[in-house]
Amino acid sequence: MRILVLMPTMLAMLVWDIPVQAQSGDPYVFLRNAASGYAEVLSDHKLEFPRDNGAHPEFRIEWWYVTANLQDVDGSHYGVQWTLFRQSLSPLISTSDEQGGEKSDWGSNQVWLAHAAITNEKLHRHWQKMARGGIGQAGVDAQPFSAWIDHWALGTSLSSRSNDLYPLDLRFSINDNGEYAANLQLTAGTPMVLNGLDGYSQKSASGQASYYYSQPHLEVSGQIVWQGEPVMVTGQAWLDREWSSQPLAENQSGWDWFSLHLDDGRALMLYQMREIGDENKDEYWVSGSLVAKNGSKINILQDEVQLEVLTTKTLDNRELPLRWHVSIPKYDIDLTIEPLHDQQFISGFLPYWEGVIFAFDSKDYSLLRRQVGRGYMELMGYN
Repeated sequence: MRILVLMPTMLAMLVWDIPVQAQSGDPYVFLRNAASGYAEVLSDHKLEFPRDNGAHPEFRIEWWYVTANLQDVDGSHYGVQWTLFRQSLSPLISTSDEQGGEKSDWGSNQVWLAHAAITNEKLHRHWQKMARGGIGQAGVDAQPFSAWIDHWALGTSLSSRSNDLYPLDLRFSINDNGEYAANLQLTAGTPMVLNGLDGYSQKSASGQASYYYSQPHLEVSGQIVWQGEPVMVTGQAWLDREWSSQPLAENQSGWDWFSLHLDDGRALMLYQMREIGDENKDEYWVSGSLVAKNGSKINILQDEVQLEVLTTKTLDNRELPLRWHVSIPKYDIDLTIEPLHDQQFISGFLPYWEGVIFAFDSKDYSLLRRQVGRGYMELMGYN
C-alpha cells in the first residue's frame, strides 16, 4: 500500500484552488467512495508486460514507488524513497482523442504528485512536487520505461541494450545548489512478483482490491548527496507498482505496511488494513508475500500472521506505532521491528510516517541483539 490519500485535497487545491477546510471533515472519504465510472479491479484479469509498467488512466489512482536501504564505505546507514503518483480527476469518457488515455493539453484529467526523501542515522529530509498532466511536465512511458516529474526520474538505463526494464536509473536533486540528491542504478536478477492472486491484491472482505506487483530483489549502487557532500553507497532496493479505483472499504481507517530484506535472502511484504475503531482490531485485513532468493513467492494468509504493537510514540500530535512484533511461525519468522530513528515523519496536508526500519530476532534476548533484516515501514491514517 502507498500514500494515495494525499491526493484528493492537494489536487483540489491545485486544480480548483479549493481551501483544505472545504474538502471534507474526513480526509480519507475519497478512498472509500464507490468508484463509479472508473475501471474495476477484476480477479480474472491478467497483467501484461511491458504494458503494465506504464500508466492506467482509466483507474482512479496508481503509483511507482522505490525504497532503498543503503550503506557507505564506513558502514553508515542511509535510506532513499522516491514515489510518483498519478490521479484521475474524473472517469475517462473516451480515449479516441487522447494519447495513452491522456489529453495532450490543459484539458487533461490527470494530475501527478511525487515524493522524495533521504534519511541518514540522525536526520530525515523529504520533498514533494506536483504537476498537471497533458503538458509534458510529468508522465510515464511503458517501453522504454520512463517515469518523470520535472527533473526527477526513474527509468530504464540508457546503457541498456535490450527491451528489459532493468537496469533502472533513479535520479533526483533538491534545490539549485544540490544540497541533497540521488543518482542510483538498480539491477534485478529475479522476475517481478505478482502479489495476491496473480497480481490481484484484495484489501477487504467486501471486495476492495488493487493490481499490485513488486520487485523486492534489487541491488543498488551509486551516489547520494547529503548536505552538499557526495557519498558513494550500495545496498538493496524495493520497487512497488499498484493501481486501483477504490482501495479502502467504507469502514477502513488506513494501513500499516512493511517491506523487509531478510539476511537469509528472503523478502517479506506485509500489510494490515485497519478498521475504524480499536474494537474492530480482530477484523483487520492482513495479507502479504514471502519471496525466496530465486524469486518464487508464497502468499501470506491472514490466520498465519500475528502483528503486535510494542511501542507507540507521539509525533506531530499523533500516537504512532513505531515498534512492532511480527510473527509468522509457519515460515520461521519471529521479528522485532524498530525504526532507524523515530523522526521519519513526512509532514504535509495529510501527514504520514514512512522510513527505514530494522528487523531483530525476537528470540535473541542478549544485550547485543541479532539484526536479521532491514527495510521500510509506512503508517497511514493516524489522524
